[in-house]
Amino acid sequence: MRVLRAAALVFALLAFVAGGLQLAAFFSAGFVRHLIVGVFACSVGVSVGVAAVASIVRSRRMSSELRDDRGQEFRRPLP
Repeated sequence: MRVLRAAALVFALLAFVAGGLQLAAFFSAGFVRHLIVGVFACSVGVSVGVAAVASIVRSRRMSSELRDDRGQEFRRPLP
């Protein structure tokens, strides 16, 4: 799962950079197409980035809850 989280962060960064470049192209050329694609790419980048960070925080919180005060893991009882 770590690889998927890292890939999600890289994808979010890539989408955000691509959106920024599209917005820069809009400001220099003035084509509305660049604005639409840039806003979409930035929103995808932000959305995936927030989801990846939330997943990382949630997994760290879960792993810290599964340890006792001495840092040793314990198992939850089976239902």
